[in-house]
Amino acid sequence: MRGRPAEGAPGNPVDRVFPHPVPKNCRDGDFLNRRRELATAQAVLSQTTRKPLLVRGERCIGKTSLLNRIRRWLELPPQSERFRAVAIEPGSLTSWQEFAQELWDGVLSCVEEATGEAFAHLRVPREIRTFGLFLGDLRRLLACLPNITLVIFLDELDKIKRHADSLQQTKILSLIRHLVESEDLPLAFVISVLRELPGQEGLGSPLAVEEVALHPLEQEDARAMVGAVLGSQAYVPADALDWLYRVTGGHPYFLKLLLAMACDLLEPGASFPVLAAEDLRRAMCAASPARRKQLNDVLQSVYREYLNDSEREVLLWLTTKADGSLRAEELQTAVGRLRAAAETLIERGYLLRASDGGCRLRLAWLRDWLRSWPEYQSEVERLRGAIQATPPSQVADGVLIDRVTQSVWVDGNLIGDLTALEYRALVCLAERVGQVVAKDELFAQIYPEDLCDASDGSLHSLIYRLRRALGDDGRPPKYIETVRGLGFRIRNARFIGSL
Repeated sequence: MRGRPAEGAPGNPVDRVFPHPVPKNCRDGDFLNRRRELATAQAVLSQTTRKPLLVRGERCIGKTSLLNRIRRWLELPPQSERFRAVAIEPGSLTSWQEFAQELWDGVLSCVEEATGEAFAHLRVPREIRTFGLFLGDLRRLLACLPNITLVIFLDELDKIKRHADSLQQTKILSLIRHLVESEDLPLAFVISVLRELPGQEGLGSPLAVEEVALHPLEQEDARAMVGAVLGSQAYVPADALDWLYRVTGGHPYFLKLLLAMACDLLEPGASFPVLAAEDLRRAMCAASPARRKQLNDVLQSVYREYLNDSEREVLLWLTTKADGSLRAEELQTAVGRLRAAAETLIERGYLLRASDGGCRLRLAWLRDWLRSWPEYQSEVERLRGAIQATPPSQVADGVLIDRVTQSVWVDGNLIGDLTALEYRALVCLAERVGQVVAKDELFAQIYPEDLCDASDGSLHSLIYRLRRALGDDGRPPKYIETVRGLGFRIRNARFIGSL
């Protein structure tokens, strides 16, 4: 490998399929192992069902690539004798009338192309007042294409949330339902979304769909994708593939990005070079500004636009863990919103459930990015303020500790600020609740390394002040117990699932 990264090195095999979605005119071998999902989509469209095909998946998981591949399949015989594709960009739509106009224009273009006729008088913007009138006009236009079904592609329909209010989102979805349920209209829909169809909550009943869910790749599929991307231009041995999978979690965008970073460093003209794990690690550190921007843009977009504050808090909590994992007992003692957020992140492919019932980051690269993100500390402070404004409502008794806010509640009452040493001592004891923590262990974890005059008396004095701050200075203490000759033990203390 060479020493300086290129801004997308000439001949980099990854740039053929990255960072843009796989184009609809790609070869079958370029589709990077989503063949199962493609086969499901093909089966749905080949059936007589009129349910829309819903492709669901996270940011940059491959939804647009799959839709492009479906369009390519429709253009090949024998499908081309039955289907025509119409793509609508939903991002700028503000109302159902605009959606209807976009649909009309797309269908009209398809009719003109198929018949070789021009319908200039139908090109003028239409006054669309009701669903019924629009469906009638559309029915007459589609009569020009007998025995043909138009497949309407709506990629990332969630984007209508940017400009259309909730009422218009519901009306757009309601119009789609009317189009689907009108059996004399030869229309089918292929829709991609992040999670839920926008406007669904406003419908009397959910729109029935056939679903294809895109998840991060399993390890064997990821191996196959790496081979398809690199072809005969580079080789990744098994141990490097394992490392690559741990870092990227099988997310296709990040797999391709890290491969692109590594291939940028290859010597020009190198004959079938080997990309070892150390080469991949070095590529992460030596990536060009352009590659770093590709990483930052996607991860920042995911973090800012596609997560709620509870999900963000769980991710920030995981950044404090050396191995990027949470134990089952930590999750079990977390507040409900954080347990629910962790479950959602598992479902969405950002976390993996551990064998003990805990969880860990699936995309390890996300932890490294968050820790080096310039806004990391300010984001922790922002969440700290938001959470402090709404202390946990379920506090009844015992000691509760929030690591983000460093807030402490005793029997439902918020305790005033503890000193840094008092808080550190409380956390150290609470991490071993019900167990005796030896004095030597407390010394090692509580006192800064440069505090050389700490003594046994210092520790007893600190515990005394901590008890007073907690209102635990009765005889005997309710929470912090002295175990003579051994150390201290705390009872009925727990964390509420923060950093």
